[in-house]
Amino acid sequence: MNKLSGFCRLRRLSFQRIFAFAFFALFFSFSSCSSNFQLEIPNHQPAKVTLSSASGIRFFHFSKSQIEAIKDFRSANGDSALQITLSVSRSDTSPVNFADSFGFFYQEDLSSGKVTGNIRSKPAVSMTLSDFASSSVSIAFCMSRDGQVPAGFYISSAAKYKVDGAKITRAIVGFDYRSLPFYAFASNGGKLVSGSKTADFSGLAQVFPAVNTKSAYLPQIDLFFAENHGLKTAQIASGGEVITIRSPAISPNGLAIQSSALRYPFSQISFPQGGDAVTALLAHGETFSSKNFSDIPAPIPTDPGLIIKWQKSKWREANFELFSWDRFPSLLYFDTVSYAYQSAMFKRLAFFVEKTGWRGKLWSNEEISGIHGYNAHDYKAESLAEFFDLARRTNFPLNPEEVLLEKILLANGIIVQNPAGEITAGQGGVISISQESPEYLRRQFVAHEGWHGLYFIDPDFRNTVASIFYTMDQQTLSYLLRYFSVTPSLNYDLSDDYLVKNEFMAYLLQQPVSAVGKYFVNAASRQHSQEKAKTQADYIIQTNAEGFTSAATLLDEYVNDRWGLSAGRVWLLSN
Repeated sequence: MNKLSGFCRLRRLSFQRIFAFAFFALFFSFSSCSSNFQLEIPNHQPAKVTLSSASGIRFFHFSKSQIEAIKDFRSANGDSALQITLSVSRSDTSPVNFADSFGFFYQEDLSSGKVTGNIRSKPAVSMTLSDFASSSVSIAFCMSRDGQVPAGFYISSAAKYKVDGAKITRAIVGFDYRSLPFYAFASNGGKLVSGSKTADFSGLAQVFPAVNTKSAYLPQIDLFFAENHGLKTAQIASGGEVITIRSPAISPNGLAIQSSALRYPFSQISFPQGGDAVTALLAHGETFSSKNFSDIPAPIPTDPGLIIKWQKSKWREANFELFSWDRFPSLLYFDTVSYAYQSAMFKRLAFFVEKTGWRGKLWSNEEISGIHGYNAHDYKAESLAEFFDLARRTNFPLNPEEVLLEKILLANGIIVQNPAGEITAGQGGVISISQESPEYLRRQFVAHEGWHGLYFIDPDFRNTVASIFYTMDQQTLSYLLRYFSVTPSLNYDLSDDYLVKNEFMAYLLQQPVSAVGKYFVNAASRQHSQEKAKTQADYIIQTNAEGFTSAATLLDEYVNDRWGLSAGRVWLLSN
Protein backbone atom coordinates (compact mmCIF):
# COMPACT_ATOMS: atom_id res chain seq x y z
CA MET A 1 0.00 0.00 0.00
CA ASN A 2 1.47 3.32 -1.00
CA LYS A 3 1.51 6.36 1.24
CA LEU A 4 -1.21 8.11 -0.75
CA SER A 5 -3.77 5.29 -0.43
CA GLY A 6 -2.98 5.00 3.28
CA PHE A 7 -3.53 8.73 3.66
CA CYS A 8 -6.86 8.50 1.85
CA ARG A 9 -7.99 5.63 4.05
CA LEU A 10 -6.93 7.54 7.17
CA ARG A 11 -8.78 10.61 5.87
CA ARG A 12 -11.95 8.60 5.28
CA LEU A 13 -11.69 7.13 8.76
CA SER A 14 -11.18 10.58 10.29
CA PHE A 15 -14.28 11.93 8.51
CA GLN A 16 -16.29 8.95 9.74
CA ARG A 17 -15.10 9.54 13.27
CA ILE A 18 -15.79 13.27 13.02
CA PHE A 19 -19.30 12.62 11.68
CA ALA A 20 -19.97 10.04 14.38
CA PHE A 21 -18.71 12.40 17.04
CA ALA A 22 -20.81 15.25 15.68
CA PHE A 23 -23.94 13.10 15.61
CA PHE A 24 -23.20 11.83 19.13
CA ALA A 25 -22.66 15.37 20.36
CA LEU A 26 -25.93 16.51 18.79
CA PHE A 27 -27.86 13.58 20.22
CA PHE A 28 -26.21 14.15 23.59
CA SER A 29 -27.44 17.72 23.59
CA PHE A 30 -31.00 16.33 23.55
CA SER A 31 -30.62 13.42 25.87
CA SER A 32 -27.87 14.30 28.31
CA CYS A 33 -30.22 16.48 30.34
CA SER A 34 -32.92 13.83 30.36
CA SER A 35 -36.15 15.15 31.84
CA ASN A 36 -37.72 13.33 34.74
CA PHE A 37 -41.31 14.57 34.90
CA GLN A 38 -44.84 13.25 35.11
CA LEU A 39 -47.78 14.33 33.00
CA GLU A 40 -50.38 15.95 35.24
CA ILE A 41 -54.03 15.52 34.28
CA PRO A 42 -56.82 16.75 36.58
CA ASN A 43 -58.56 13.88 38.40
CA HIS A 44 -55.97 11.43 37.09
CA GLN A 45 -52.95 9.90 38.78
CA PRO A 46 -49.77 11.64 37.52
CA ALA A 47 -47.60 9.29 35.44
CA LYS A 48 -44.41 9.46 33.45
CA VAL A 49 -44.38 9.65 29.68
CA THR A 50 -42.24 7.46 27.46
CA LEU A 51 -39.35 9.24 25.77
CA SER A 52 -37.84 8.45 22.39
CA SER A 53 -35.77 10.43 19.93
CA ALA A 54 -34.90 10.46 16.26
CA SER A 55 -33.23 12.94 13.92
CA GLY A 56 -32.54 15.28 16.82
CA ILE A 57 -36.21 15.40 17.95
CA ARG A 58 -37.41 14.22 21.33
CA PHE A 59 -40.80 12.48 21.38
CA PHE A 60 -42.87 12.21 24.55
CA HIS A 61 -45.47 9.44 24.22
CA PHE A 62 -48.75 9.43 26.15
CA SER A 63 -49.99 6.11 27.50
CA LYS A 64 -53.43 4.76 26.60
CA SER A 65 -54.76 5.68 30.03
CA GLN A 66 -53.39 9.22 29.68
CA ILE A 67 -55.04 9.62 26.28
CA GLU A 68 -58.36 8.45 27.69
CA ALA A 69 -57.99 10.84 30.63
CA ILE A 70 -57.33 13.74 28.25
CA LYS A 71 -60.46 12.80 26.28
CA ASP A 72 -62.50 12.82 29.50
CA PHE A 73 -61.05 16.19 30.51
CA ARG A 74 -61.86 17.76 27.15
CA SER A 75 -65.36 16.28 27.15
CA ALA A 76 -66.05 17.65 30.62
CA ASN A 77 -64.67 21.13 29.96
CA GLY A 78 -65.18 21.67 26.24
CA ASP A 79 -61.52 22.51 25.59
CA SER A 80 -58.01 21.43 26.52
CA ALA A 81 -54.34 22.33 26.17
CA LEU A 82 -50.93 20.90 26.99
CA GLN A 83 -48.68 23.20 29.00
CA ILE A 84 -44.97 22.44 29.34
CA THR A 85 -42.29 24.22 31.35
CA LEU A 86 -38.72 24.16 30.11
CA SER A 87 -35.41 25.11 31.72
CA VAL A 88 -32.90 26.17 29.08
CA SER A 89 -29.28 25.91 30.22
CA ARG A 90 -27.46 26.90 27.03
CA SER A 91 -27.71 26.99 23.24
CA ASP A 92 -25.62 24.94 20.84
CA THR A 93 -25.07 25.75 17.21
CA SER A 94 -28.03 24.46 15.23
CA PRO A 95 -27.46 22.16 12.23
CA VAL A 96 -28.48 23.42 8.80
CA ASN A 97 -32.29 23.43 8.25
CA PHE A 98 -32.88 22.68 11.93
CA ALA A 99 -35.74 24.68 13.47
CA ASP A 100 -36.91 24.85 17.07
CA SER A 101 -40.53 23.76 17.44
CA PHE A 102 -43.06 22.24 19.80
CA GLY A 103 -46.06 20.26 18.57
CA PHE A 104 -48.20 17.16 18.73
CA PHE A 105 -47.99 13.81 17.00
CA TYR A 106 -50.92 11.40 16.57
CA GLN A 107 -51.62 7.70 16.25
CA GLU A 108 -51.46 8.03 12.46
CA ASP A 109 -47.85 9.17 12.83
CA LEU A 110 -46.81 5.99 14.68
CA SER A 111 -45.51 2.70 13.31
CA SER A 112 -44.45 -0.03 15.74
CA GLY A 113 -44.41 2.59 18.47
CA LYS A 114 -42.05 4.89 16.60
CA VAL A 115 -42.89 8.28 15.07
CA THR A 116 -42.58 7.88 11.33
CA GLY A 117 -45.17 10.34 10.01
CA ASN A 118 -44.47 13.77 8.61
CA ILE A 119 -45.01 15.76 11.78
CA ARG A 120 -43.46 18.84 10.18
CA SER A 121 -46.60 19.23 8.08
CA LYS A 122 -48.81 19.67 11.16
CA PRO A 123 -49.43 22.92 13.06
CA ALA A 124 -46.74 23.65 15.63
CA VAL A 125 -45.27 26.39 17.78
CA SER A 126 -42.06 27.64 16.24
CA MET A 127 -39.61 29.21 18.64
CA THR A 128 -36.00 30.01 19.45
CA LEU A 129 -35.23 28.41 22.79
CA SER A 130 -31.82 30.08 22.90
CA ASP A 131 -33.71 33.30 23.69
CA PHE A 132 -34.34 31.76 27.13
CA ALA A 133 -30.79 30.52 27.81
CA SER A 134 -30.08 30.26 31.54
CA SER A 135 -33.78 30.73 32.33
CA SER A 136 -37.14 29.00 32.05
CA VAL A 137 -40.23 29.38 29.88
CA SER A 138 -43.73 27.92 29.94
CA ILE A 139 -45.61 27.16 26.71
CA ALA A 140 -49.20 26.01 26.17
CA PHE A 141 -50.48 24.47 22.94
CA CYS A 142 -54.25 24.03 22.63
CA MET A 143 -55.84 20.91 21.22
CA SER A 144 -58.55 21.25 18.60
CA ARG A 145 -62.06 21.04 20.07
CA ASP A 146 -63.23 18.52 17.50
CA GLY A 147 -59.98 16.80 16.54
CA GLN A 148 -58.40 13.63 17.84
CA VAL A 149 -56.40 13.61 21.05
CA PRO A 150 -52.63 13.57 20.41
CA ALA A 151 -50.58 10.44 21.03
CA GLY A 152 -47.91 12.68 22.50
CA PHE A 153 -45.82 15.77 21.87
CA TYR A 154 -42.38 16.54 20.52
CA ILE A 155 -39.73 19.19 21.04
CA SER A 156 -37.22 19.97 18.34
CA SER A 157 -34.32 22.17 19.42
CA ALA A 158 -30.52 22.31 19.42
CA ALA A 159 -30.62 24.12 22.76
CA LYS A 160 -29.77 22.21 25.90
CA TYR A 161 -32.96 22.12 27.97
CA LYS A 162 -34.91 20.12 30.49
CA VAL A 163 -38.65 19.55 30.70
CA ASP A 164 -39.55 20.56 34.25
CA GLY A 165 -43.20 19.66 33.95
CA ALA A 166 -46.15 19.02 31.67
CA LYS A 167 -49.85 19.22 32.44
CA ILE A 168 -53.24 19.20 30.75
CA THR A 169 -55.17 22.41 31.39
CA ARG A 170 -58.12 24.37 30.10
CA ALA A 171 -57.38 25.98 26.75
CA ILE A 172 -55.80 29.43 26.82
CA VAL A 173 -54.23 31.68 24.20
CA GLY A 174 -52.02 34.74 24.68
CA PHE A 175 -49.08 35.70 26.86
CA ASP A 176 -48.33 36.38 30.51
CA TYR A 177 -45.18 38.07 31.83
CA ARG A 178 -46.26 38.54 35.45
CA SER A 179 -43.92 35.78 36.62
CA LEU A 180 -42.38 33.00 34.53
CA PRO A 181 -42.70 33.97 30.82
CA PHE A 182 -45.76 32.16 29.48
CA TYR A 183 -46.88 31.84 25.85
CA ALA A 184 -50.07 30.08 24.76
CA PHE A 185 -51.22 29.17 21.26
CA ALA A 186 -54.41 28.00 19.59
CA SER A 187 -54.43 24.67 17.76
CA ASN A 188 -53.26 26.33 14.53
CA GLY A 189 -49.90 27.01 16.20
CA GLY A 190 -47.85 30.14 15.70
CA LYS A 191 -44.53 31.79 16.30
CA LEU A 192 -43.22 32.38 19.80
CA VAL A 193 -41.44 35.74 19.96
CA SER A 194 -39.76 36.46 23.27
CA GLY A 195 -41.24 39.55 24.94
CA SER A 196 -43.88 40.12 22.25
CA LYS A 197 -46.93 42.26 23.15
CA THR A 198 -49.15 40.92 20.35
CA ALA A 199 -51.26 37.78 20.14
CA ASP A 200 -52.70 35.79 17.25
CA PHE A 201 -56.35 35.01 17.99
CA SER A 202 -57.14 33.82 14.46
CA GLY A 203 -57.36 30.21 15.68
CA LEU A 204 -59.67 30.78 18.64
CA ALA A 205 -62.65 29.30 16.78
CA GLN A 206 -60.77 25.98 16.53
CA VAL A 207 -60.46 25.84 20.30
CA PHE A 208 -63.50 27.65 21.74
CA PRO A 209 -67.17 28.04 20.69
CA ALA A 210 -67.53 30.17 17.58
CA VAL A 211 -71.01 31.40 18.56
CA ASN A 212 -72.67 32.25 21.85
CA THR A 213 -75.15 29.74 23.26
CA LYS A 214 -77.11 29.39 26.48
CA SER A 215 -74.48 27.01 27.84
CA ALA A 216 -71.27 28.58 26.51
CA TYR A 217 -70.03 31.77 24.95
CA LEU A 218 -67.12 33.03 22.91
CA PRO A 219 -63.82 33.29 24.80
CA GLN A 220 -63.17 36.00 27.33
CA ILE A 221 -60.00 38.08 27.02
CA ASP A 222 -58.35 39.00 30.30
CA LEU A 223 -56.03 41.99 30.20
CA PHE A 224 -53.53 42.94 32.91
CA PHE A 225 -51.46 46.09 33.33
CA ALA A 226 -48.41 46.75 35.47
CA GLU A 227 -49.08 48.55 38.72
CA ASN A 228 -48.26 52.27 38.83
CA HIS A 229 -48.19 52.44 35.04
CA GLY A 230 -49.27 56.08 35.03
CA LEU A 231 -51.47 55.71 31.95
CA LYS A 232 -54.66 57.72 31.61
CA THR A 233 -55.84 55.61 28.71
CA ALA A 234 -54.71 52.60 26.71
CA GLN A 235 -55.95 51.02 23.48
CA ILE A 236 -56.33 47.46 22.25
CA ALA A 237 -56.87 46.76 18.55
CA SER A 238 -58.51 43.75 16.89
CA GLY A 239 -59.42 43.42 13.22
CA GLY A 240 -59.23 47.18 12.64
CA GLU A 241 -61.43 47.96 15.64
CA VAL A 242 -59.95 49.89 18.57
CA ILE A 243 -61.21 49.67 22.15
CA THR A 244 -60.29 52.50 24.50
CA ILE A 245 -59.47 51.59 28.08
CA ARG A 246 -59.77 54.14 30.88
CA SER A 247 -57.04 53.26 33.31
CA PRO A 248 -57.57 55.11 36.62
CA ALA A 249 -59.35 52.05 38.04
CA ILE A 250 -57.27 49.35 36.35
CA SER A 251 -56.07 47.01 39.07
CA PRO A 252 -53.90 43.90 39.36
CA ASN A 253 -57.14 41.91 39.07
CA GLY A 254 -57.24 42.89 35.41
CA LEU A 255 -59.96 43.78 32.94
CA ALA A 256 -62.20 41.40 31.01
CA ILE A 257 -63.21 41.85 27.37
CA GLN A 258 -65.73 39.46 25.85
CA SER A 259 -64.55 38.60 22.35
CA SER A 260 -68.19 38.56 21.24
CA ALA A 261 -68.21 42.32 21.88
CA LEU A 262 -65.69 42.70 19.03
CA ARG A 263 -66.75 42.99 15.41
CA TYR A 264 -63.97 40.61 14.34
CA PRO A 265 -63.03 38.56 17.42
CA PHE A 266 -60.74 36.09 15.62
CA SER A 267 -57.97 38.48 14.64
CA GLN A 268 -54.48 39.65 15.49
CA ILE A 269 -54.41 41.60 18.76
CA SER A 270 -52.12 44.59 19.30
CA PHE A 271 -51.84 47.71 21.45
CA PRO A 272 -51.75 51.05 19.60
CA GLN A 273 -51.38 52.80 22.95
CA GLY A 274 -50.11 51.64 26.34
CA GLY A 275 -48.64 48.32 25.24
CA ASP A 276 -45.50 48.81 27.32
CA ALA A 277 -47.59 48.60 30.49
CA VAL A 278 -49.37 45.38 29.47
CA THR A 279 -48.21 42.37 31.48
CA ALA A 280 -50.69 39.72 30.30
CA LEU A 281 -53.26 39.11 27.56
CA LEU A 282 -55.10 35.80 27.84
CA ALA A 283 -58.14 34.40 26.02
CA HIS A 284 -59.99 31.56 27.72
CA GLY A 285 -63.36 29.86 27.55
CA GLU A 286 -66.23 29.46 29.96
CA THR A 287 -69.13 27.04 30.10
CA PHE A 288 -72.28 26.86 32.19
CA SER A 289 -73.23 23.43 33.42
CA SER A 290 -75.31 24.67 36.35
CA LYS A 291 -78.91 23.50 36.41
CA ASN A 292 -79.86 27.14 36.97
CA PHE A 293 -79.16 27.85 33.30
CA SER A 294 -80.54 24.73 31.64
CA ASP A 295 -83.26 26.58 29.75
CA ILE A 296 -82.37 30.26 30.17
CA PRO A 297 -79.23 32.16 29.14
CA ALA A 298 -76.51 32.70 31.71
CA PRO A 299 -75.54 36.38 31.84
CA ILE A 300 -72.45 37.37 29.87
CA PRO A 301 -70.11 39.33 32.17
CA THR A 302 -68.96 42.54 30.49
CA ASP A 303 -68.11 46.16 31.01
CA PRO A 304 -71.30 48.20 30.36
CA GLY A 305 -69.54 50.36 27.77
CA LEU A 306 -69.35 47.43 25.36
CA ILE A 307 -73.11 46.78 25.55
CA ILE A 308 -73.85 50.03 23.71
CA LYS A 309 -72.56 48.77 20.34
CA TRP A 310 -72.90 45.03 20.95
CA GLN A 311 -74.01 43.48 17.66
CA LYS A 312 -77.51 42.03 17.74
CA SER A 313 -76.34 39.31 15.34
CA LYS A 314 -74.35 37.84 18.25
CA TRP A 315 -77.32 37.62 20.60
CA ARG A 316 -78.32 34.20 21.92
CA GLU A 317 -82.01 35.08 22.10
CA ALA A 318 -84.19 36.64 19.43
CA ASN A 319 -85.76 39.27 21.72
CA PHE A 320 -83.04 40.15 24.21
CA GLU A 321 -79.49 39.58 25.38
CA LEU A 322 -78.54 39.26 29.02
CA PHE A 323 -75.36 40.65 30.58
CA SER A 324 -73.92 41.06 34.06
CA TRP A 325 -71.75 44.01 35.01
CA ASP A 326 -68.33 42.41 35.34
CA ARG A 327 -67.21 44.60 38.27
CA PHE A 328 -70.59 44.31 40.04
CA PRO A 329 -71.98 40.90 38.97
CA SER A 330 -75.21 41.17 40.99
CA LEU A 331 -76.38 43.82 38.50
CA LEU A 332 -77.92 42.46 35.30
CA TYR A 333 -78.32 44.39 32.03
CA PHE A 334 -81.09 43.43 29.60
CA ASP A 335 -80.81 44.72 26.04
CA THR A 336 -84.20 44.23 24.37
CA VAL A 337 -85.05 44.08 20.69
CA SER A 338 -87.75 46.79 20.95
CA TYR A 339 -89.63 49.07 23.29
CA ALA A 340 -92.63 46.76 22.92
CA TYR A 341 -90.76 43.69 24.18
CA GLN A 342 -89.14 45.75 26.94
CA SER A 343 -92.58 46.95 28.05
CA ALA A 344 -93.95 43.40 28.09
CA MET A 345 -91.16 42.49 30.50
CA PHE A 346 -90.88 45.65 32.64
CA LYS A 347 -93.77 48.11 32.15
CA ARG A 348 -96.03 46.70 34.86
CA LEU A 349 -93.05 46.71 37.21
CA ALA A 350 -92.60 50.42 36.47
CA PHE A 351 -96.18 51.18 37.52
CA PHE A 352 -95.96 48.91 40.57
CA VAL A 353 -92.68 50.43 41.79
CA GLU A 354 -92.54 54.10 40.75
CA LYS A 355 -95.59 55.71 39.14
CA THR A 356 -97.61 58.13 41.30
CA GLY A 357 -101.17 56.87 41.79
CA TRP A 358 -100.28 53.41 40.51
CA ARG A 359 -97.66 52.15 42.97
CA GLY A 360 -98.15 49.01 45.02
CA LYS A 361 -100.83 47.44 42.84
CA LEU A 362 -100.66 44.91 40.00
CA TRP A 363 -102.31 46.29 36.89
CA SER A 364 -103.60 44.41 33.88
CA ASN A 365 -102.13 45.17 30.48
CA GLU A 366 -105.46 46.70 29.46
CA GLU A 367 -105.57 49.07 32.42
CA ILE A 368 -102.22 50.67 31.55
CA SER A 369 -102.52 50.37 27.79
CA GLY A 370 -101.65 53.65 26.06
CA ILE A 371 -99.86 55.03 29.12
CA HIS A 372 -96.12 55.46 28.71
CA GLY A 373 -93.83 53.36 30.84
CA TYR A 374 -90.12 54.09 30.38
CA ASN A 375 -87.62 53.75 27.55
CA ALA A 376 -85.15 52.25 30.03
CA HIS A 377 -85.66 50.57 33.39
CA ASP A 378 -83.96 49.78 36.69
CA TYR A 379 -85.26 47.85 39.71
CA LYS A 380 -83.64 46.72 42.94
CA ALA A 381 -83.97 43.24 44.39
CA GLU A 382 -86.48 44.28 47.06
CA SER A 383 -88.91 45.80 44.53
CA LEU A 384 -88.64 42.81 42.23
CA ALA A 385 -89.33 40.41 45.09
CA GLU A 386 -92.40 42.41 46.19
CA PHE A 387 -93.82 42.37 42.66
CA PHE A 388 -93.39 38.66 42.03
CA ASP A 389 -94.43 37.57 45.52
CA LEU A 390 -97.64 39.60 45.29
CA ALA A 391 -98.35 38.03 41.91
CA ARG A 392 -97.79 34.59 43.46
CA ARG A 393 -100.04 35.25 46.45
CA THR A 394 -102.89 36.67 44.36
CA ASN A 395 -102.53 34.29 41.39
CA PHE A 396 -102.06 37.32 39.18
CA PRO A 397 -101.53 36.28 35.52
CA LEU A 398 -98.05 37.29 34.40
CA ASN A 399 -96.96 37.98 30.84
CA PRO A 400 -94.74 35.25 29.34
CA GLU A 401 -91.96 37.84 29.36
CA GLU A 402 -92.48 38.44 33.08
CA VAL A 403 -92.42 34.70 33.75
CA LEU A 404 -89.09 34.50 31.94
CA LEU A 405 -87.79 37.51 33.90
CA GLU A 406 -88.73 35.81 37.17
CA LYS A 407 -86.84 32.65 36.18
CA ILE A 408 -83.75 34.69 35.31
CA LEU A 409 -83.92 36.60 38.59
CA LEU A 410 -84.23 33.38 40.59
CA ALA A 411 -81.37 31.72 38.70
CA ASN A 412 -79.08 34.66 39.44
CA GLY A 413 -80.02 35.07 43.10
CA ILE A 414 -81.54 38.52 42.71
CA ILE A 415 -84.77 37.15 44.17
CA VAL A 416 -85.01 33.99 46.27
CA GLN A 417 -87.88 31.53 46.75
CA ASN A 418 -88.07 29.51 49.97
CA PRO A 419 -89.57 25.99 50.22
CA ALA A 420 -92.93 27.45 51.16
CA GLY A 421 -92.97 29.41 47.90
CA GLU A 422 -92.46 32.87 49.40
CA ILE A 423 -90.29 35.16 47.26
CA THR A 424 -87.87 37.49 49.02
CA ALA A 425 -85.05 39.81 48.00
CA GLY A 426 -81.63 38.44 47.16
CA GLN A 427 -78.79 40.69 46.03
CA GLY A 428 -78.47 43.27 43.27
CA GLY A 429 -80.91 44.49 40.65
CA VAL A 430 -81.77 44.69 36.96
CA ILE A 431 -81.28 47.33 34.28
CA SER A 432 -82.88 47.41 30.85
CA ILE A 433 -82.29 49.32 27.62
CA SER A 434 -83.58 48.79 24.09
CA GLN A 435 -82.16 48.47 20.59
CA GLU A 436 -84.91 50.86 19.50
CA SER A 437 -83.13 53.74 21.23
CA PRO A 438 -80.59 55.58 19.03
CA GLU A 439 -76.94 55.18 20.02
CA TYR A 440 -76.68 58.52 21.82
CA LEU A 441 -79.65 57.59 24.01
CA ARG A 442 -78.35 54.05 24.59
CA ARG A 443 -75.14 55.61 25.83
CA GLN A 444 -77.05 57.89 28.18
CA PHE A 445 -79.37 55.11 29.36
CA VAL A 446 -76.48 52.70 30.06
CA ALA A 447 -74.97 55.43 32.25
CA HIS A 448 -78.21 56.63 33.90
CA GLU A 449 -79.47 53.14 34.74
CA GLY A 450 -75.97 52.01 35.70
CA TRP A 451 -75.79 54.69 38.36
CA HIS A 452 -79.11 53.43 39.71
CA GLY A 453 -77.61 49.95 39.93
CA LEU A 454 -74.67 51.19 41.99
CA TYR A 455 -77.09 53.11 44.21
CA PHE A 456 -78.98 49.86 44.84
CA ILE A 457 -75.96 47.89 46.02
CA ASP A 458 -73.68 50.43 47.73
CA PRO A 459 -74.70 52.08 51.03
CA ASP A 460 -71.72 54.46 51.10
CA PHE A 461 -72.78 55.80 47.69
CA ARG A 462 -76.32 56.31 48.96
CA ASN A 463 -75.04 58.21 52.00
CA THR A 464 -72.89 60.46 49.82
CA VAL A 465 -75.82 61.20 47.52
CA ALA A 466 -77.99 62.08 50.53
CA SER A 467 -75.41 64.50 51.93
CA ILE A 468 -75.16 66.35 48.59
CA PHE A 469 -78.96 66.30 48.16
CA TYR A 470 -79.53 68.02 51.52
CA THR A 471 -76.85 70.67 51.04
CA MET A 472 -77.57 71.77 47.47
CA ASP A 473 -79.24 75.03 46.45
CA GLN A 474 -82.88 74.71 47.59
CA GLN A 475 -84.38 76.62 44.65
CA THR A 476 -82.57 74.33 42.26
CA LEU A 477 -83.79 71.29 44.19
CA SER A 478 -87.33 72.68 44.18
CA TYR A 479 -87.30 72.76 40.37
CA LEU A 480 -86.00 69.19 40.14
CA LEU A 481 -88.74 67.83 42.38
CA ARG A 482 -91.35 69.73 40.40
CA TYR A 483 -89.81 68.44 37.15
CA PHE A 484 -90.02 64.86 38.43
CA SER A 485 -93.70 65.19 39.22
CA VAL A 486 -95.02 67.22 36.26
CA THR A 487 -93.10 65.57 33.42
CA PRO A 488 -95.62 63.11 31.92
CA SER A 489 -93.01 60.49 31.01
CA LEU A 490 -91.68 60.44 34.59
CA ASN A 491 -94.53 60.99 37.07
CA TYR A 492 -92.33 59.95 40.01
CA ASP A 493 -93.93 59.49 43.42
CA LEU A 494 -92.28 62.23 45.52
CA SER A 495 -93.33 60.54 48.75
CA ASP A 496 -90.73 57.83 48.06
CA ASP A 497 -87.56 59.35 49.52
CA TYR A 498 -85.36 56.50 48.25
CA LEU A 499 -86.67 56.95 44.70
CA VAL A 500 -86.27 60.73 44.74
CA LYS A 501 -82.64 60.66 45.87
CA ASN A 502 -81.85 57.84 43.45
CA GLU A 503 -83.25 59.80 40.49
CA PHE A 504 -81.64 63.05 41.67
CA MET A 505 -78.25 61.33 41.52
CA ALA A 506 -78.83 59.62 38.17
CA TYR A 507 -80.03 62.78 36.38
CA LEU A 508 -76.89 64.60 37.52
CA LEU A 509 -74.49 61.80 36.59
CA GLN A 510 -76.04 60.62 33.32
CA GLN A 511 -73.98 63.12 31.29
CA PRO A 512 -70.54 64.75 31.70
CA VAL A 513 -70.39 67.60 34.20
CA SER A 514 -69.73 70.02 31.33
CA ALA A 515 -73.14 69.13 29.84
CA VAL A 516 -75.21 69.28 33.05
CA GLY A 517 -76.00 73.02 32.87
CA LYS A 518 -77.17 72.86 29.27
CA TYR A 519 -79.29 69.77 29.95
CA PHE A 520 -81.27 71.39 32.76
CA VAL A 521 -81.57 74.81 31.07
CA ASN A 522 -83.11 73.00 28.08
CA ALA A 523 -85.43 71.07 30.41
CA ALA A 524 -86.49 74.29 32.14
CA SER A 525 -87.19 75.91 28.77
CA ARG A 526 -89.60 73.19 27.61
CA GLN A 527 -93.29 73.90 27.44
CA HIS A 528 -94.43 71.67 30.29
CA SER A 529 -91.79 73.18 32.63
CA GLN A 530 -92.84 76.70 31.69
CA GLU A 531 -96.51 75.86 32.12
CA LYS A 532 -96.35 73.84 35.33
CA ALA A 533 -93.17 75.02 37.09
CA LYS A 534 -92.47 78.45 35.63
CA THR A 535 -91.06 80.13 38.74
CA GLN A 536 -88.63 77.32 39.47
CA ALA A 537 -87.81 76.84 35.77
CA ASP A 538 -87.00 80.53 35.25
CA TYR A 539 -84.57 80.36 38.18
CA ILE A 540 -82.70 77.52 36.49
CA ILE A 541 -82.47 79.51 33.24
CA GLN A 542 -81.32 82.68 35.01
CA THR A 543 -78.58 80.87 36.98
CA ASN A 544 -77.55 78.71 34.01
CA ALA A 545 -78.33 75.69 36.22
CA GLU A 546 -75.26 76.38 38.36
CA GLY A 547 -76.77 74.55 41.34
CA PHE A 548 -77.00 71.35 39.29
CA THR A 549 -73.45 71.76 37.98
CA SER A 550 -72.04 72.23 41.48
CA ALA A 551 -73.81 69.13 42.83
CA ALA A 552 -72.76 67.09 39.77
CA THR A 553 -69.13 68.13 40.31
CA LEU A 554 -69.17 66.75 43.86
CA LEU A 555 -70.71 63.48 42.72
CA ASP A 556 -68.25 63.21 39.84
CA GLU A 557 -65.29 63.59 42.20
CA TYR A 558 -66.70 60.87 44.46
CA VAL A 559 -67.32 58.23 41.74
CA ASN A 560 -63.93 58.94 40.16
CA ASP A 561 -62.10 58.45 43.44
CA ARG A 562 -64.20 55.40 44.36
CA TRP A 563 -64.44 53.47 41.08
CA GLY A 564 -62.49 55.32 38.42
CA LEU A 565 -65.79 56.31 36.78
CA SER A 566 -67.06 59.76 35.91
CA ALA A 567 -70.26 61.66 35.20
CA GLY A 568 -71.68 60.31 31.94
CA ARG A 569 -69.54 57.14 32.10
CA VAL A 570 -70.06 53.98 34.15
CA TRP A 571 -67.64 52.06 31.93
CA LEU A 572 -63.91 51.56 31.62
CA LEU A 573 -64.11 50.19 28.05
CA SER A 574 -65.62 51.70 24.91
CA ASN A 575 -65.49 51.00 21.18
